[in-house]
Amino acid sequence: MAKDRCDEETLYQGFRKLIEIRCELADSLGYNSYVDLGYHIQRREEYGTKELADFRSNVKKYITPVVADIKAKGIAFGYPPATAHLSNPFTGNTLEIVCQPVVDELYSLL
Repeated sequence: MAKDRCDEETLYQGFRKLIEIRCELADSLGYNSYVDLGYHIQRREEYGTKELADFRSNVKKYITPVVADIKAKGIAFGYPPATAHLSNPFTGNTLEIVCQPVVDELYSLL
């Protein structure tokens, strides 16, 4: 138990130091936060933190309930939830639905 507590504290201190370094880096480069610097590094300059917050809010408000409803209907019919994985993790980000026939049938029920 004591070792777990020690490991937890060491991990916490490491993350805290990482956050401090990131904040100092962003500040030294003239950014308000490391998030803003991250957007610039990833070339996401067409939107900012406000737009992203609005997007996340809309996903939570509109998309999450629909997905939860689809999952609930699938489970009620005895189907396992559909899962997605990368079709080729070495070459791209194309997602493949593992339970595609189940998803197709559920979609037709909607």
